[in-house]
Amino acid sequence: MNQPSMMQRLAQAIALGSQFIGIFVAAIAIGRGSDYLLGTDPLGILFGVMLGLTGGIMSLLRHQETESPDDGSADV
Repeated sequence: MNQPSMMQRLAQAIALGSQFIGIFVAAIAIGRGSDYLLGTDPLGILFGVMLGLTGGIMSLLRHQETESPDDGSADV
């Protein structure tokens, strides 16, 4: 089986981290924008933080699902 090199793993980690941060920042910006437009000062940013964390974690889990081999050994 071909193992990825250290540089490939580093590039993948940087890409995943950037994607997580991007989703998080975008959700906070949307929450902040809704606060500004609707006048609901803390609610929009709180919703944005929750939405960003949820989206970022789901993205990481989706990537983990596609990368891990499904050989049944994790069912222990």
